[in-house]
Parts: sequence; structure tokens; C-alpha cells
Amino acid sequence: MEIVIIVLLLASLFGVWLLSVRRKLETQEENIRNAMYQTLVQLSAEREALEGLAEFFRGYKEEK
Repeated sequence: MEIVIIVLLLASLFGVWLLSVRRKLETQEENIRNAMYQTLVQLSAEREALEGLAEFFRGYKEEK
């Protein structure tokens, strides 16, 4: 009877540990997704800025 209780306790502790690891991995995945989105936004903004700068210099060169 004692062995059954010990096995059940170990199984429940293992289950709690698995849930904890899963929750941590989900949090990390969400953080990675957010970081990738922020990187995409920054790259898009930089691209637009570079395109605007190139357009400005094209207009400046045509005026000369």
C-alpha cells in the first residue's frame, strides 16, 4: 500500500513538473513570436526610410 502511495505521489509530481515545463516553453514561444514581430516592424520602418532617402536623393540629383 505504501508503494502505491509513493508511486502516485511521484507520478503527480512528474505531471506537475511537465505542466510547468510546458507553460515555460509556451511563454518562451510567445516571447520569440513577439520579438520576431518587433524585428519585422523595425525592418519595415528602416526599409521605408531608406526608400524615402533614395527618392529624396534622386529628386536632388535631377534638380542639379
